[in-house]
Amino acid sequence: MTLPRVPHRGERVWVDGHYASVYIVVRIDKLEGIATLKLESNPAIVLKYTPFSAVHLVKEDVNQAAARIVKEATER
Repeated sequence: MTLPRVPHRGERVWVDGHYASVYIVVRIDKLEGIATLKLESNPAIVLKYTPFSAVHLVKEDVNQAAARIVKEATER
């Protein structure tokens, strides 16, 4: 049995059961194997006690990453 991947703070992830939403990892607890996540589009929405096994890294290509970075920079 392989252990689930440990997420890192600041990573963009999706969660089992929340496929259309992207979250940002804000806190991890390696001892408990859980993460606290904030919804990227609405930081007021927080998922606490999310097991590592339900958290998956968002994979984006270079063009997607560049577009996201420009969008984030111009929104501020």
